[in-house]
Amino acid sequence: MKTTDTDKIMSLGKFSQMVTIPAGSAVTVMSGQTALSTDYAIQGGDDVLEQARYALQSIKLALDAIEADFSKVAKLKCYVVGMNGDVAVQLPRIIEEHGGTGFALTVIG
Repeated sequence: MKTTDTDKIMSLGKFSQMVTIPAGSAVTVMSGQTALSTDYAIQGGDDVLEQARYALQSIKLALDAIEADFSKVAKLKCYVVGMNGDVAVQLPRIIEEHGGTGFALTVIG
């Protein structure tokens, strides 16, 4: 992957603004990772950040299943119900805790 950043648009620090995947590379698309466990129980209670930690752990387990890690992630899109300033600041830190940096990050809330 090739990452590109420009100071002409807003930046989220350690996350890339653009990611180019070379021709001929394998691409895996993942969706639907939430704070639900395999038995559909909500993890993290009402704590949005704990729910985010659980969802990111699920993503890590999915990446493990295809013998990849966050260094191979091109884009992460997070939909957050109950977004506030604290969540907006903490979410990128939680993503970094799980090994995620360098990819394009979108947070919608």
